[in-house]
Amino acid sequence: MRIIGHLLATAVRTFTHIIFSALICAVLFGGAALIAAYASTRQWPPSHLTELLAAALAVVAAYAGAVTALMRASARALMDAARVAEHEAVAPLRAAAHELEGAKS
Repeated sequence: MRIIGHLLATAVRTFTHIIFSALICAVLFGGAALIAAYASTRQWPPSHLTELLAAALAVVAAYAGAVTALMRASARALMDAARVAEHEAVAPLRAAAHELEGAKS
């Protein structure tokens, strides 16, 4: 039961990181596109085409932020799994070495 709770907590935390990263990237890049459009044309509100392009850039940036967060979580999980595998592989060797030292005495 403890493992299921840990997996559920990890999934919720990863999902939260993905959503948060996507929102931050979308807001930053969409806002930057609107600021750049205003700086170049000095017209506010921007045209519909400019708003559409800013929205498209925000969607692409949100996707990039979400994928980056997912890849970071995957890499972290892979490193944790490698540490566990290393610990599990070395434990029997340490036990055998301890037994051999005990047999010599």
